[in-house]
Amino acid sequence: MAQKRSVRKPVRNFTLIELLVVIAIIAILAAMLLPALNRAREQARKIKCIANLKQVVTAAMHYIGDYNEYLACGTDSWLPPLSEDSGYLPKETNAGLCPSRPPEKFQDRWKIYGGRLTASTPPGVRKTVKIGTLNYQFLLLRKLRYPGMYMQYGDSKVKAQSSMLQTAAPEMSQTGSHFYLGHSKRCNFAFLDGHVEGLDRLGFLDKGKREYTTSGNITLYYLDEMGIERSKWFAKQ
Repeated sequence: MAQKRSVRKPVRNFTLIELLVVIAIIAILAAMLLPALNRAREQARKIKCIANLKQVVTAAMHYIGDYNEYLACGTDSWLPPLSEDSGYLPKETNAGLCPSRPPEKFQDRWKIYGGRLTASTPPGVRKTVKIGTLNYQFLLLRKLRYPGMYMQYGDSKVKAQSSMLQTAAPEMSQTGSHFYLGHSKRCNFAFLDGHVEGLDRLGFLDKGKREYTTSGNITLYYLDEMGIERSKWFAKQ
């Protein structure tokens, strides 16, 4: 009985055109998925940013509670009063950094979240206290009318558009650096009632004007998502 011989089918290779079509499909799928991945990554960074600011403002609330509703603001950075001067935060803490922008790790006390110093606070809520031979600048919480709307710490960057570094002294006036809408046109803030919240441009302007317009006119400055300086004028109320 004769055995049947198996016939092998010839192997067909991809043509160049077919290979290019497959590569194009993969590139299209990657382009469709990449924005979603970037959004998910940024959302995780925003959550981490909020957690960091919560740690910072919790330290500030402990300071306020222990020092008769005074908050030491510092003259060039908000960190020393809460860290090496009092121990409420570690001296070189990464909790002062937004994970969405450099530096990724603590470098110095200027390259951290923005914290409003006495120069950028409304009249009547700041006080100079002489301790020994030195003058110290403080914010008086009991003088604030709207502590739940008072943004003390938040995302910020230096005003020069070429730099993405965070900066420790955001100004509400035209000089210096500003709070920065760097999280998908939003900025995370820590308020002096202890809560943390993300605000868009309108939310920032609405809350930011509250303390200032009780004593006079004010123009508030900030940086938009592109790092461009923006401002809005408000009349006394």
